[in-house]
Amino acid sequence: MLILEGSVNLAAAAAVLVWQSVAAVALVPIATAWAVISGGLLLAAAHRLSGSEGRWILVVAGVVSAGWVLWWRSSAPATRGRWDCGWWAMR
Repeated sequence: MLILEGSVNLAAAAAVLVWQSVAAVALVPIATAWAVISGGLLLAAAHRLSGSEGRWILVVAGVVSAGWVLWWRSSAPATRGRWDCGWWAMR
């Protein structure tokens, strides 16, 4: 499942490189939805992990990714797009 997520992330990055003007406006809500979905998948993977080795990093990544939508919804609409694009690019 994580290989599928990585493949979709690479495909999305390639699409952003090709259509940069569209990415600034239209892909931010899609990126937010993807962050919530991938955060949930990371939390599910942490829950299913049999050993405790590396579980905490999956939990932290899942909470940060899924919690991004809360920050996105609460920020001011005028600055939301700039901060979201920058944060997503650093991820």
